[in-house]
Amino acid sequence: MNLSLVFKQHISIDKEPWSENTAIQMVLDVLRLYPNEWWKYPVIIYYLKHKKESAFENNFLIFLRKLCLELIIRYIEYSTIYGIKNSVLKLDIGILTSQTPEISFAKEKQIKDTSADIIVPNNQKVLRMLLALLAYQHPGQKELLPDNWEIEHILPRKYQNNYFTDIPDDEVKKKLEHIGNKVAAEKKTKISAGNGYFAKKQAKYKEFSKVASVLDLASRESADWTLEDIEKRDREVSALLIQTFTEWDEKYRQASS
Repeated sequence: MNLSLVFKQHISIDKEPWSENTAIQMVLDVLRLYPNEWWKYPVIIYYLKHKKESAFENNFLIFLRKLCLELIIRYIEYSTIYGIKNSVLKLDIGILTSQTPEISFAKEKQIKDTSADIIVPNNQKVLRMLLALLAYQHPGQKELLPDNWEIEHILPRKYQNNYFTDIPDDEVKKKLEHIGNKVAAEKKTKISAGNGYFAKKQAKYKEFSKVASVLDLASRESADWTLEDIEKRDREVSALLIQTFTEWDEKYRQASS
């Protein structure tokens, strides 16, 4: 079986439990959103080299998470997918001699320095990776997102003029593009929610979505969604992602020691 098809089509491999491991599949699903296929080479090499070793499934998950966070931080740092070739080739070689090879794609930016960049991502592709990762970090999310999921603006881009009467229009439009105002949702959910008031969106979220983070919004007590709510969620989202990256990095360091 072509391993790249396993990664692309969520196909499980007979007698290989890792291929049905939800946590592994979720990380692979985030990696699939990376805009080129360089990430696949170290993943395939790691699998072929270490698949028969003890604790492979656990080690593979730790490796994939570290690779994922390094690629995202590198992408945030440079806003480009170029320049990782040498790092990938170096990693490919390291995999041949270790289950925990050195992975270092980011040059200067540290995990703790990414908060502002997470709140206002530098492009749509890194935003999609972050939103998918957020969806999968929700403890209630047990399944993969649908392949055609879309970015849902909680406060719609086409908001009613009477939403904000004393705030400059350009300030509102900037806040609409913050990550705190966005969530990964099924295409049908996004279309159904449309550009309605938050209370109306909540009803559609509850009716059509199976994404846990969307259902959280549906069950929110307040029927209003304001700029202050966006700012609050900005802080919550960036803190969760930084915590996740930090934990994944520390786990890899522990495995390497």
